[in-house]
Amino acid sequence: MLKYLSAKNYRNINNFEAQIGEKGNLIIAPNGSGKTNLLEAIYYSVFGESFKPINTHSEIIGPDEEFAKVLTKWDLDTLEVTVSDTNKLNRNFKLNQKKTMLSKISSKFPIILFAPHSVDIVIGEPALRRNDLNAFLSILNSDYKKLISQYNIILKNRNAVIKQVREGKVPETMIDYWTEKLVNLAYEIFSARADFFTKVKDFFADAQKVLFGIEHYSLDIEYLPNVNPTELSFKETLEAKYINNRSKEIIVGKTLYGVHKDDYRIVLNEDDLKYKGSRGQQRIGISVLKFAQLLLYYQTYKTYPLLLLDDIMSELDDNNRLKIANYLLEKDLQFILTSAENKEVPDLLKESSTFLQIGE
Repeated sequence: MLKYLSAKNYRNINNFEAQIGEKGNLIIAPNGSGKTNLLEAIYYSVFGESFKPINTHSEIIGPDEEFAKVLTKWDLDTLEVTVSDTNKLNRNFKLNQKKTMLSKISSKFPIILFAPHSVDIVIGEPALRRNDLNAFLSILNSDYKKLISQYNIILKNRNAVIKQVREGKVPETMIDYWTEKLVNLAYEIFSARADFFTKVKDFFADAQKVLFGIEHYSLDIEYLPNVNPTELSFKETLEAKYINNRSKEIIVGKTLYGVHKDDYRIVLNEDDLKYKGSRGQQRIGISVLKFAQLLLYYQTYKTYPLLLLDDIMSELDDNNRLKIANYLLEKDLQFILTSAENKEVPDLLKESSTFLQIGE
């Protein structure tokens, strides 16, 4: 449970600190006051990346100092991240005042996020969906963040060797070493993803009924792996892809197959929500996914992750806002919810939550 948050020179947040309530926490403030940036600061401290598009990590550093710092205190642990940009960009993560690797943080401080950009997960490029999926699996599986990190390193090395082969600098057999390593890591990532999509389906159905009482249409979720094993195992299928397409990969100079090209889709009445759903249905679809993740995490660990809800109430009618409010208060979970409009937050939520002040 998050107990304390401090953010210094994080984007437009100069110096914020607050004790965090055990259950509901509300930030109601005008657009541009830093609500989303505050949630991003929490997210960044755990995942080491923004949930908003950025070109460089230095973008989170505000105008008042040459560094940004976020300090969070949880039940038994203190987490601190400092990003500085003097001679070169430097990121420093500390767990209980000792430097630590980012891969050791995510599963220790579980967070699920809904933000306005979350609808882009439905309608945007596959990379957005993969990043969001990786973030959740990193809190669900303590080894997953490390697997993704290792996979990306091996993928980069394999691509470099493929380019060297294309340029005639090394023999084709040099690719084999990196291929074997990539296949083994891809298998573990694929297995974790396949297991997630199998389990989350039931919670996906439950979430849409409880939250939105959906009857006239149905939502579902489908995994779209880049390499889908049929008669062969995943490893054998992926290995065959690499063997049969080596010439093609050498021509283009990169790895064409693997879990780095996986995708998934949210389905509306058997059609892709990306193409067939209204904006409102797409927003409900991603909301259902986030609450399904919440339920799956609870089934696994018998506790809820911290829920960050940025402007979730906008574009919903009063009835659906009330359903979400009741759902949040019924569960033994901690959440931080932001809104630009006081009228969009149901009264029972305001009466039962801690208010966090920002922009003063």
